[in-house]
Amino acid sequence: MAEYANQNIYMFHNKTVDATLKILSEYSAEYVAEWFGKNARFYMKDNILYADVKVNEQALIYWCLQYGETIELISPKGTRDEVINKINIMRKNYKKEKNK
Repeated sequence: MAEYANQNIYMFHNKTVDATLKILSEYSAEYVAEWFGKNARFYMKDNILYADVKVNEQALIYWCLQYGETIELISPKGTRDEVINKINIMRKNYKKEKNK
């Protein structure tokens, strides 16, 4: 049950992906550990902390938007591209608000 909850953090019904997260600040590792629990595998590469997780793809997209200032989704590429797409849509939406 705990593994299922770690993989489906926002309880979306979608495919599960193997993802790599780049940890951009010290305290961000705590976010990953808190949300993904034992499902997160942490490791260092070139003095940068990374975590590999297995997680529901749609939930991961929203999670990355929530923690995007301190965590970067490295892979899978298609999921990363979807995060970038949503960021661009949000940027346009907020730009519209600014011009009102």
